[in-house]
Amino acid sequence: MADKNEYVNVALEVVSDGDVKQERDLRVPKWITTRQLREQITEDLELDRNQLAIDILRLKYKDEILTDSQLMSNFSLAEGDVIDIILVAKGASKPITTEEE
Repeated sequence: MADKNEYVNVALEVVSDGDVKQERDLRVPKWITTRQLREQITEDLELDRNQLAIDILRLKYKDEILTDSQLMSNFSLAEGDVIDIILVAKGASKPITTEEE
């Protein structure tokens, strides 16, 4: 039961054009939904999608893109986890990244 109130520090990396543009730490609940995580990150980074010409904000956690179908999925974060924030420019159909799998 104590786990529900635990918080962990995670690292955020804002990725655009395949490069990490910004790095920062964020304190989040250990158990969180994808939607809550996205909202907290957007608020923390003060992202204004119109101002930044961003259509989509995608989150990548442990090499997996968290999709809209997973918005209510509850998952556990650990201290020091890294979350990539992938910005998608207006009009682009996929994330702005040069990363090859």
